[in-house]
Amino acid sequence: MAHTLTTGPNGLETPQDLGVPFERVSIPSGPRHLDGYLVSAPPHCRGVPGLVIYHGVGETISMWAKAQALLYAQCVSSLVFDYTGSGYSSPGPTFEVLHQDALAAFGFGKARFGNSRLFLLAHSMGNGVLLEALPQMDEQPKGLILANAFVSLRAQMARLGWFPRLMSYVMPDWWNNVKAAPAISTPVLLIASDGDKVVPSEDGRGIFAAVRQEKFFVLLHGYGHNALYKTPDDEYWRPILDFIKDQSKFPEDEQGHSH
Repeated sequence: MAHTLTTGPNGLETPQDLGVPFERVSIPSGPRHLDGYLVSAPPHCRGVPGLVIYHGVGETISMWAKAQALLYAQCVSSLVFDYTGSGYSSPGPTFEVLHQDALAAFGFGKARFGNSRLFLLAHSMGNGVLLEALPQMDEQPKGLILANAFVSLRAQMARLGWFPRLMSYVMPDWWNNVKAAPAISTPVLLIASDGDKVVPSEDGRGIFAAVRQEKFFVLLHGYGHNALYKTPDDEYWRPILDFIKDQSKFPEDEQGHSH
């Protein structure tokens, strides 16, 4: 499984290419380091929330530059980091190591942004990494945004063909987000799309049903699995920004947004 947790080198794009100042950070995680881009909101912003991004498999921090630029324009500070084995972070990924990475990134984000306005966003595989580590965080964030989340790694493997399906029967039940959801003790925004060809929106509904805290579900229409960072736009990000800045804008448990 370690091979599937490894990416090639980080790409060249940075927030600076989009006119956004950023800081290249190195996050200690045990004896390893995690490479990251940290973008602080403009000085004129007030009451700035901070967002730590747990990206998906096969992604690196350069892929999130456009999303960080969008957040900067909306007065949100952000940190995206590469797990062990991704980009230019230290080599040697395992499920246990990624657990440590999740805690290290939270601690770094809390130190830089302050816990009172700290939110965590996970995309795709990042949901498993985040939710598995959440109970071990020394404090809880202000809220969670779970985007394009699968119910479990085992279930996701079973969708990938006959051999991964066969392997799914014997592999441990890693990153079971439905089982992890009842332990969440902070408000949750869960986002899925009916245009996602990688993770069906029904997975998001399954996780949503298992959450016992204050929760909101947004079903997007027509967006692909990676649209959150590949082609970020105001329509996709609007429910996230509303959740971060003013949860009172979510009067219902479920909303729909069209693309």
